[in-house]
Amino acid sequence: MDFSRLNRFFPFFLIAAFSIIFLLNLFLPPSAYVNPDFGLSDPLHIWLPNKYVYSQNIKKLEIPLWEMRAGNGFPIHAELLDMYYLPNLLIFFVLPFNYAIPTSYLAIYLIAGTTMYFLLKNLGLRKGARLLGSLSFMFSAAIVLRAQHPNIAQAMALVPASFLFYFQFLKTEKFKYIVLAAVVSTQILFSFPQIFFYNTLFLAALNTPYLAKSKRTILKIGISFVIFILLTIGLSSIQLLPSFEITQFSNRNQGLDSKDIISSFPYQPSNLLTFINPYILGKAANGTYNSLDWQKYGLFWENTAYIGLLPFLIFILSSFVLLKNKQKTGVLILIFFVISVFMALGKYAPTHILFIFPPLNYFRVPARFILFAQFFAVILFAFGADWILKKRINKKFNTLLFILMLTLLIGDLFMSWYNYNPTRPVKDLTISPEIISFIPQEDRSYRIYSLDMQGYWNKVFTKKGWQGEDDYYHFFLNSLSADNNILYGLNQISSYQVLPSRRQTSLDSFITSGITVKNQKININNVTKNLLNFYSVKYLITTNEIENKEYQKITAVKKDEYKYYLYKNPSAQNLAEVYYDFKNVQTVNEYKKAFGEENIADTLLVENLPQNSLERGAYQIDQVKIKQNSFSLKAETDKEGFLTIKQSYFPGWSAKIDGAGAKINPVDLNAMAIKIGKGSHLVEFNYRPKTLTMGILITILSVIISMLIIFKTQALKFFHGFI
Repeated sequence: MDFSRLNRFFPFFLIAAFSIIFLLNLFLPPSAYVNPDFGLSDPLHIWLPNKYVYSQNIKKLEIPLWEMRAGNGFPIHAELLDMYYLPNLLIFFVLPFNYAIPTSYLAIYLIAGTTMYFLLKNLGLRKGARLLGSLSFMFSAAIVLRAQHPNIAQAMALVPASFLFYFQFLKTEKFKYIVLAAVVSTQILFSFPQIFFYNTLFLAALNTPYLAKSKRTILKIGISFVIFILLTIGLSSIQLLPSFEITQFSNRNQGLDSKDIISSFPYQPSNLLTFINPYILGKAANGTYNSLDWQKYGLFWENTAYIGLLPFLIFILSSFVLLKNKQKTGVLILIFFVISVFMALGKYAPTHILFIFPPLNYFRVPARFILFAQFFAVILFAFGADWILKKRINKKFNTLLFILMLTLLIGDLFMSWYNYNPTRPVKDLTISPEIISFIPQEDRSYRIYSLDMQGYWNKVFTKKGWQGEDDYYHFFLNSLSADNNILYGLNQISSYQVLPSRRQTSLDSFITSGITVKNQKININNVTKNLLNFYSVKYLITTNEIENKEYQKITAVKKDEYKYYLYKNPSAQNLAEVYYDFKNVQTVNEYKKAFGEENIADTLLVENLPQNSLERGAYQIDQVKIKQNSFSLKAETDKEGFLTIKQSYFPGWSAKIDGAGAKINPVDLNAMAIKIGKGSHLVEFNYRPKTLTMGILITILSVIISMLIIFKTQALKFFHGFI
């Protein structure tokens, strides 16, 4: 038996074994992390529903372009939800949904450990130090605490690989490593753009030691970095162009206010103590860190940095040794660590001025720089571990020392994190909550609206966290808050989007501003009533009774002191209607005024259309067929009118009447309408954004260029044989 080969693969065996042990509760039975957040849960209300849609489509080899069941419909493919992240493409295509969820988490840990191992190998560290560094990184707060934000964990798991290939390029000046770095950076961008931009800034900084070299070297590295950026953009165009488009229609098209960026979710100097003890300032799991005053305290999962106590102590020792010995790479990584900490501190550090500039002003939570501080600290820990293991007394002592360090490291990290993240079987999460049984099947094509849902949730979360409170959070799923409703096949007028359009944001604002609670009774004004009617909201779920008589109370479900009421709205309109009376509007204020009028149920608000009169008629709509990215229907009317579809007005939609193109008009703030003539017509709406088509072509071209660069030597040899 070749024991040398076994020894070679032993570190990867340990990385895999410890990952499986750590995530065992996710597989027995197949489960998902369900970490609560303030007012909701990112895994339950955005990640799990989106992965459900993703899984359904990817198995049919389709791209989910438009999601109709959340909000008024939105371009889900443009929301940067790791649509083209290669491990997930494979996992969700091959495995059933309930097994794909835990496997996707396992992939994060395996990738994080393996990529860090090879990076440390590239830096010349011995095998024991590499393994210790890999385990410290994969079980650090940077990965473990992102259970509720898997996209961030996916991105961070690939950061070592991007550094590995870029370091290798700087060592060899072989251009294929620039291409490989671009491929990895593309996957980071697909997972979480903020991590991509921060990572790219540090990759750019890796070039600084070469600025003192010859002009030829500086020019070559400069051009190579520009090509790296262009190639990354090209490879990611399939996602980047649609996402850029949706950004232009959102409130982030000009970036965010720098004051809000550095003030919201702050990272305070005292948070640095979490490098020593993750729970020294409190714990989200038991509620001791969960204050609604985010401006003052920030968030536990954003502000906690822990790589293990032993790694942190050795990191401190290593920093002094590297500075003393003037080890260039180690000193550069130490500088990066310090920069990361300063950037994470936001308003508490002089570097806060940088957040007024792009791309930093496009992202919230500068505290996420602390993720990179942990990454750099782990590298320095590995340098220190290598230095300690190098001080050999004898081989046996060195082995015992390594085993002791490994035991202390794993024991510490498992004791800190093993039971921290709450789980729930995927099967339980896809079973319809009790309140749905009171909604007749024939009414489930209409929309629901959930009012005042965060009060119950935050009452438990801020006082008790989630330890021992899992049954309450599971009961709270009866609220059917967005986007959790997608798991149960229901339509919700609210949505949980990364980049909601300005139209959707205005619609949400109009609806919520017309709802007041007084003496534990809900009152709904005319503006909100008209909007709920128009946008087909037939059921309302509330935590207080509604005093408006037009809403019929159907039932209430209860657990201890928590109760959800279900109300029916008899005036809810269909998702498709024909209007014969319309009014021209041009501004948001004109919309708001018109929505408050009593007769708005019969009048369509059309933007920038010359006012003229239409004769009132009668119509019939049937043969309605709804698909993921399109829908069709048959409309028959005895007069000319406007056929209205209650889906968001957004670029990429096209309409046909009997096969001929029709102009789509924005109506009632965030819906679509086309003008149809007298008679019977087949109407089709399709969502096919041009930005996606263009992005696919650019990505394919970039892939071809990348392959030619990587395999150019083999290609030249192949063609040379014919000469």
